[in-house]
Amino acid sequence: QNVRYDIGNHTVSHTALSKLSSEKAVQEIAGNIDLVRKHLPDYEQRSIALPLGEEPADQSVLASGLVERIGEPAGRLPNFSSA
Repeated sequence: QNVRYDIGNHTVSHTALSKLSSEKAVQEIAGNIDLVRKHLPDYEQRSIALPLGEEPADQSVLASGLVERIGEPAGRLPNFSSA
């Protein structure tokens, strides 16, 4: 039997996203994606657990958006928005 688990995003440093600029919030989320992809290159994160339960001031940070990742060309963040 195949057992599957979800590896959700929880940011890099567990900082409350509400306290960060949009740019820093994207870096926190994208950094976690990069870390997971380093070990599981084909894995796509589909969920996020917001640090301290706090959403970013700019809700669009949780929606798909272009980001530049370390060592790879610009890509897209998964759409983590609930709307």
